[in-house]
Amino acid sequence: MKTMFAASAPGRRPDGTPTRPFTGRHMLMAFLGFFGVIVAVNMVMAWLAVTTFSGTVTDDAYIKGRAYNRTLEAARAQNALGWTVALDARPAGVEGTMNAGAMDLAADGGRQTLLTARFVDRSGQPVNLLDVTATLKRPARKDLDHSITLKAIGGGLYRAGVVLPLAGRWQVDLTAMGDGDTVFLERHEIWRDDPAAPARTTP
Repeated sequence: MKTMFAASAPGRRPDGTPTRPFTGRHMLMAFLGFFGVIVAVNMVMAWLAVTTFSGTVTDDAYIKGRAYNRTLEAARAQNALGWTVALDARPAGVEGTMNAGAMDLAADGGRQTLLTARFVDRSGQPVNLLDVTATLKRPARKDLDHSITLKAIGGGLYRAGVVLPLAGRWQVDLTAMGDGDTVFLERHEIWRDDPAAPARTTP
């Protein structure tokens, strides 16, 4: 049995409806649409590259590089002091070895993280009369960098409360000054967990 197919007229579909020819206008629209998508995607990627983390760790790397010898001298002088610094970080009000009895602090509607630094010398005696600051930095979020001053409370302890807006790892640069000169600089890391759990610290 043979099946017969009716031939369609030029410019018409098999069901008889007219077809729309592909003209130069259609070609132009396809061309502009294709490259328009490419341009739009590149603009979005460029905007994200400019507004997010730039990858810059320091803005004055050249100047710091030229002063590297002074940095080495300062490191040797710091090592000669023989000081040891321990940093404790936990939600304010959570008892710890260095913040027993500390009151619960509140700021910006949330509980603060209590930072307590203990300075001791080579013989284990507390180091007092220092001006101590802590610079907190968030990896890949330079806009969250900020510094706080730790208050001396005696016994080589220095303390301050700080609100960490994001959970996770934070870098803490401790700077101690005596008689107006920087005498000690050390980097620590803390981890902000759930507010009900103590923060992890690394020396």
